Amino acid sequence: MTLTRLILLVILTHTAFGATRVTTSLYALSQQASAFTVGVLMSLFALLPMVLAVSAGRWIDRIGPRRPLTLGLSLLAAGAALPALFPAKVADVAPLLVSSVLAGTGFMYTQMTVQQLVGHLADPARRSAAFSWLAMGFSISGLIGPVMSGYLIDHGGFALTYLALLGLVGAGANLLWHHRTGLPAHWLNESAERPEGEHAFALFRHRPVRQVLVASALVSMAWDLQTFMIPVYGTAVGLSASQVGLVLGSFATATFLIRFAMPWVSRRMDEWQVLIAAFVVAGAAFALMPWFSSFWPLVGVAFLLGLGASVWMHRGVPGSLRFSVLALSLLLVVMAARWLIRWLVVPFRASDRTPVSLEDLPRIWADLERENLSLRELREAEDALRKGILARLQEGVLLFGPDRTLRLYNPAAEALLGRGAA
Repeated sequence: MTLTRLILLVILTHTAFGATRVTTSLYALSQQASAFTVGVLMSLFALLPMVLAVSAGRWIDRIGPRRPLTLGLSLLAAGAALPALFPAKVADVAPLLVSSVLAGTGFMYTQMTVQQLVGHLADPARRSAAFSWLAMGFSISGLIGPVMSGYLIDHGGFALTYLALLGLVGAGANLLWHHRTGLPAHWLNESAERPEGEHAFALFRHRPVRQVLVASALVSMAWDLQTFMIPVYGTAVGLSASQVGLVLGSFATATFLIRFAMPWVSRRMDEWQVLIAAFVVAGAAFALMPWFSSFWPLVGVAFLLGLGASVWMHRGVPGSLRFSVLALSLLLVVMAARWLIRWLVVPFRASDRTPVSLEDLPRIWADLERENLSLRELREAEDALRKGILARLQEGVLLFGPDRTLRLYNPAAEALLGRGAA
C-alpha cells in the first residue's frame, strides 16, 4: 500500500471518527441531555483506549498491521451504525454510550497502526516528510468531519448523518480490502522485543521523554476539551448544528495553517518557547470564549484556540520504545482530559442566586444576551415612536389646547364639519 492510499485511509477514518464525536454530542444535547452527560459520552470515546493503549501498541508491534486495521474499521463501523439502528426515541442515550466506546476503540487501533505503517513504508531519508503528509491528512479530515456532520444534521437528521459516516468507514474498508496485499504481514525486525522487566512507565526515567509526555498531555488536553465544550456552549447560546460544525471547522483550519508556519516559527524560537506561547494563546482563547455568544466571534476565538492547541512537540526516543511513547501519551492525555472535564462540571453553590454548576454558565450568559437584545429592541421601538410623535407634531396633528393639554386634531374632519372638529 502506498503512502497516498494510507493518507486517504486516514482522511476517511478520521473524518468518520471526528464527525461521530460531534454528532454524538449534538444528538445527546438535542435530547435534553446535560453537559455532564455529554462529558461522559466524550470520555467514553477514550475509556478503552485508556485501558488498552499500551497493550494494543505491543500487540500491533507483534502481530503486524492487517488484523488491527480490520478490527479498528469494524469497531468504527459498529459505532456509526448503532445510533442509526436504535434512535433516541426507542433507546434514549444508551446506544450513544455504546457507540462512543466502540468508535473510540476502533479509531485507536486504526490510528496507531497507520502511524506505524507510515514509518515502516517510508524511505528513512524521507520519513519526516511522510509524517508531515500524514499530519496534513489528519488536519484535512479534522476540518471536513465537523462541517460535514453539522450540515447533514441540519438538512437530513441524525440517522442520515450516522449512515453517511458508516459509508465513510465502508469506503475505508473497501480501500483496505483492495490493497490488502500491499500490507506487510509483520514488521520484520523493526519492533524489537522489550527487555525483560521493562514497562511503559519506565519512560519516565528518561527526563527528555518525561518532559515531552507532560507537555504533550497539557496541549492535547486543551485540544480535546474544545471538542467537548464548543458543541455544549454553542447549543446553549442558540447556534445551529451547521454553525457548531463551522466553529469546530475554524479550529481545524487553524491547525492546518499552523503546520505551514511551524518551520518559520521553529527557526526563530526553541521548542519550549513555542510550547509556552501555545499555552498562552490557547488559554487566552478559552478565557475569551464565554464572553461571546454569536457565530462570527466564536469562529474567531475557535481559530485562535486552534493556533495555540495545534502545536505538538516531537522528540526522538529509542526505536524499541516508539510505540510505548505513543501509547503512554494517549493514556496520559485521556486521564488528564477526563479529570479536567469532571472538574469543570463539579457543582458549586455560592448563594441561591448564583448558578449551581459551571455547566449553567453558558445558559445564563445566553439569557443575559437575550435580555440585552430585548432591551435594545425596546429602545429602538421607543426611538421610532418618539420620531413619529415629532413628525405628527410638525404636521399639526397633535396640538396643545388653551389649557396646555395635548389634543388630537383631525384635518379631514375639519374639512367636512368645519373648524373646531376634533
